[in-house]
Amino acid sequence: MECFEDKSEYQQIIEILKEIQSTVDEMTGKDDSIDKEKWMDNADMCALLGITKRTLQRYRQKGVLPYYMMRGKPYYKKDEVQECMKRYFKGKK
Repeated sequence: MECFEDKSEYQQIIEILKEIQSTVDEMTGKDDSIDKEKWMDNADMCALLGITKRTLQRYRQKGVLPYYMMRGKPYYKKDEVQECMKRYFKGKK
């Protein structure tokens, strides 16, 4: 702790690190205080659906896929996406 001017700088850094850890825990499902939803980001969705980022953006704009904005980035609940896909493919038969 000698490298900090005062304890308040150190405390600010600790608080920021705790917030980052909390966000990571929420997104990876490691935090027991939230529901056990599996969250997916754009890269996960593109890989799962075999589509480009631009196509995924179009799906969001058209309301095809449910998504949530967190800190300016879209995230998707895996179970909601799976349900959406079941409904979509059920209608295509």
